[in-house]
Amino acid sequence: MLKLTYGNAELQLEQLPGSLEALISRRAILTARLGQKLYLETTQASFLLSRDLPGLAELEVEICREQALFCPDGLAAPVDLYPVDELSYEVALRGVWLAEHGDAHEGMFVAALSDRVEHLLYRLWTISQAKVSFLTG
Repeated sequence: MLKLTYGNAELQLEQLPGSLEALISRRAILTARLGQKLYLETTQASFLLSRDLPGLAELEVEICREQALFCPDGLAAPVDLYPVDELSYEVALRGVWLAEHGDAHEGMFVAALSDRVEHLLYRLWTISQAKVSFLTG
């Protein structure tokens, strides 16, 4: 499962073991015990990847394979890759948004994909963040 954490001005991507359902259940129990609110919404999240990342072609192949395997009846695929411009692609994930309330800008988005696609996305994200850190550091 992939977890995107949205903070004040930051997006963090993590690859987590376990199921989406187990994570949501644990989060619901935790917020109930703490007396906090929990807002859940099935939705979509996206982030950008540079077109020049090594392994992007492999990701495209795996996404096509996942769409063919898991979405034969025209159902929405859990992940899509769209060209944005000559420099970047948008990765669109379908999953669940968890936050304190519906209008929250901070929260957690989780999506369940195949292990291979999750691994490739996480690796490419990590490489892209290292490139940004190098350029701005």
